[in-house]
Amino acid sequence: MLQNSPAVLATEAAQTLGAAIAAILLFSFYRQYGKSYLAQWTASWAALSTFQLAAAAGMWLAMFAKVPPFGYRRRPYAQRVRPPSKHTSLFPA
Repeated sequence: MLQNSPAVLATEAAQTLGAAIAAILLFSFYRQYGKSYLAQWTASWAALSTFQLAAAAGMWLAMFAKVPPFGYRRRPYAQRVRPPSKHTSLFPA
């Protein structure tokens, strides 16, 4: 299981910043040269930056705002899975 920590959050922020810088740089190349592949690369790096930003925001919410994951719902105690009784055996004696 992954652990959320400030170091992981800082790494995620650095990756987001790097992807955003790459997208801005590629966009400037696209404006200068007008090649269609540069537009596609720009869009892909912008999408990666958006994804990384959303992941960092989710981590921040989980770490500092104590917001549970999306769709998480704690089951009532009676519905939780219980371990089998120690008297239950697959192979009766």
